[in-house]
Amino acid sequence: MNVKILTPTGYRSFFKIQKKQGDCIKITFDNCEVKCTKDHRFEYNGKPLFASEVYVGMVLNGHKVISIEDIGIQTVYTPVEVENGHKYLSNGFVHYNCSFLGSTATLIDGKYMNKLLGEDPIAIEDNYHLNIYEDPIPGCLYVMGVDTSTGVGNDSSTIQVIKIANKDRYEQVAVYKNDKIKPYEFARVVAMLSTRYNEAYMVLENNDCGSHTAEELWYNIGCGNILNTDGKGIGTRATPSTKLDACMMLKKAVETDKLYIRDTDTIAQLSRFEEVTPNVFKGAKGCHDDLVSSLYWAVYCLNQPQIDLENATVAVSNVQSDYAPPPCMFDESTDNTDFWRSFN
Repeated sequence: MNVKILTPTGYRSFFKIQKKQGDCIKITFDNCEVKCTKDHRFEYNGKPLFASEVYVGMVLNGHKVISIEDIGIQTVYTPVEVENGHKYLSNGFVHYNCSFLGSTATLIDGKYMNKLLGEDPIAIEDNYHLNIYEDPIPGCLYVMGVDTSTGVGNDSSTIQVIKIANKDRYEQVAVYKNDKIKPYEFARVVAMLSTRYNEAYMVLENNDCGSHTAEELWYNIGCGNILNTDGKGIGTRATPSTKLDACMMLKKAVETDKLYIRDTDTIAQLSRFEEVTPNVFKGAKGCHDDLVSSLYWAVYCLNQPQIDLENATVAVSNVQSDYAPPPCMFDESTDNTDFWRSFN
């Protein structure tokens, strides 16, 4: 790229401009306004400062913060891999660019992260929570990874839908992300996407509030597409062992070019998914990793014995579990028409 960007050390080259959608805020200073995502990073006293950490009255680069306003989901653009420090200048502030090559030990090696360019979804649904990159293809095999949050605006409940093209090619085709949805409501979305993508089988983390989503799916909605892997309940138990296995499966799939990732938010979270202690990976301080969690559970799902990668089919006889749901029961005095319509 011949175009250069102004940085603290002069005009420098950069890899590309990345387009993404994110939850944004408008920060009004005494001399200008800055609109950015909440995970945007300013330089403050020589260190990164997330936009979500800025507060009214704070003085940043000599300018006082007058007000901060949530402006919802917006399309933003950020430079990637600015040379000589990964920083650039705009509106008199020093900003950190999106950098895939850092000093920390990320799960995915930087040279492979740089190959993940992302692309625009073909459709955005459900009030910007669902990105569709490919519509379901009849006869194709899909799997899902599901991670549940409390729905109070912190971490997000997320779903990753992966198409198994063949035993050496897996493609991300849909991504769901919502930080305000309750676990029981989230279960309906999970069921809807499973049905939409050819009754996709899933690995669903059942720790904490994930158990509520699992039980709602299994007992009340009657979704039998959950692979029960822990032997004690519905779904998959996240332990240091299972999470490490899932992370290593994700790492191998990306670094051997088997997994094609389209979603820019997923790529951004992967770029800050780091080894915080030996064999323990999490998002860097101040960074979310919920999209990565559902992604490694999706890869974990396609590595289960029930999934026949050689033939891109599900071994139905192996899906059955001793942990079978009881018959669903409904109050006959209640009209459930609207409920079931949501799945059609």
